[in-house]
Amino acid sequence: SEESRAARLRSMEAASRDEEVENEVKRKIDEALACTCVDDLKEGPCGDSFVEAFSCFIRSQRLEDTDCSEGFGKLKECMIRNPEQFEDFAEAFKPKDGKGPED
Repeated sequence: SEESRAARLRSMEAASRDEEVENEVKRKIDEALACTCVDDLKEGPCGDSFVEAFSCFIRSQRLEDTDCSEGFGKLKECMIRNPEQFEDFAEAFKPKDGKGPED
């Protein structure tokens, strides 16, 4: 029937839009991860966790209902297990007077 044909067409158009959005998200993730500014984070002991969490964050910017809590939880656990990997990173966020937030 004409009605079911129209419904199939709408479904195909929605799938096509979903695929376009997914491709756009993948491209943005690839571009962000290609930045040399994250090389140390990608290559360290928490690299896989970082890539997972960072990718999820980028995905959440474009797609609603994206839950990144598991990925960021894994990254946090890894950071706690490997604090030496993040010393330079933490230094970059200390105030210029050398005092930390607890001081």
